[in-house]
Amino acid sequence: MGRRLVVGAVIVSLVAATGGVGCGASGRHSHGGRLVTEYPMRNKPQFGWTRVPAVYVLYAQKDPPEGYPGAKKASRMGWQLTEVRLAKRSPLGFKMLNGSLVAVAGDDQIPLPPGEYCWHTRPNSEPINWGATAGAVLLIGVVAAGIAAVVISESESGLSGSLLSY
Repeated sequence: MGRRLVVGAVIVSLVAATGGVGCGASGRHSHGGRLVTEYPMRNKPQFGWTRVPAVYVLYAQKDPPEGYPGAKKASRMGWQLTEVRLAKRSPLGFKMLNGSLVAVAGDDQIPLPPGEYCWHTRPNSEPINWGATAGAVLLIGVVAAGIAAVVISESESGLSGSLLSY
């Protein structure tokens, strides 16, 4: 019985570690893709550079901001304002420019009214990380082999125990 508990804990840990549970927090960031940055973040704009080439999508968190008639309703919460394909190490984020909030994407600066915003990657627009993929496959293989060894060990001990009882 103890081995089954250990095997169950290993499986749950593996699924959680490889991202099989959750796939992103529900609630205000359920737009899809990976959250890159948001505003407000500690009540100040956050600015940086992209880590991977991908399509980056700007969302308004609550209502569509004034001046964006083309904003599209996002799946659950918020409004998609724009998207842009950026290379690795491109500027991305939010900054204050002359007292006004600006979303930055590469060479583009998008003026925004006060509100809550975030940049996400568009799902499936990032390149595949083959190193991480190979590592995950190897980890899954090792865990599967360990589980198989425990199951075989338990079945053999159960079989020999039943032979001794006769």
